[in-house]
Amino acid sequence: MHAQPAPTLAPTSRPLRVLLIDDSPAMRTALRGLLQDAGFLVVGDAADGADGVAMAGRLQPDVVVTDLRLPTLDGVGVTRQLTGAFPHIQVVVFSVNDTHQSEQAARAAGAYAFLPKGCPPQDLCDTVLQAGQNGVARPPR
Repeated sequence: MHAQPAPTLAPTSRPLRVLLIDDSPAMRTALRGLLQDAGFLVVGDAADGADGVAMAGRLQPDVVVTDLRLPTLDGVGVTRQLTGAFPHIQVVVFSVNDTHQSEQAARAAGAYAFLPKGCPPQDLCDTVLQAGQNGVARPPR
């Protein structure tokens, strides 16, 4: 059995659109650079959960990458609101709080994936790609 190659951005009609939600300006800047370098279109970023949900409603990204610990509305609340109102938007939770309990809560709220902030950068890019392709394959309800 041989290993599958890592997914890469395939030529499509448009790049996957990503919204970032994290209360750390440095983390938002780093994520923006990483994802843009990988070929994603970062359409916006928010420093708190409520602003992130509002931005997602306006911008309609394919994928939202959110932290768990956020002001005004935590990442589980963000995930629950987004997946309830916009089932075509996939949510990837990216958090330093990588306990089993946190992951279970994020997945129960509808997160596509949960990644610890210490994971290799390529893991985040691959997961965002997979999440976006999953959402694109599923038409909005």
